[in-house]
Amino acid sequence: MENYSNQRNRTWKKWSFALLGTLLSSVLLATCSGITGENTISNGTITGPDYRRCVSPCCGGWFIEIEGETWRFLELPEGSGINLNVENLPMEVTLNWRVSDLQKEHACGSQVITVDAIKKR
Repeated sequence: MENYSNQRNRTWKKWSFALLGTLLSSVLLATCSGITGENTISNGTITGPDYRRCVSPCCGGWFIEIEGETWRFLELPEGSGINLNVENLPMEVTLNWRVSDLQKEHACGSQVITVDAIKKR
């Protein structure tokens, strides 16, 4: 009878460690998913150009408000049909976007995104 009890305890410990490992992995994956540059579809407002001048990609481009945060993008995708040099701003848009690789590489002070698709609202 005592052997059965010890065997049951060892089996329980193995399952406990497996369950704990699975839970920790799930939490880590969920926490890190926002960092991977996954595409997001959002409504936003292009507010105007970034007139700052510098040699790095941390300056220039256009500012856009998305869900209360200010982001910056350097260009629109080809075929968007939007010419920001002649449009009236601010402009309401729906866009498909992701955190730019430039933001990750250069740690720019303003948040830089890549716009993959965009249309006026």
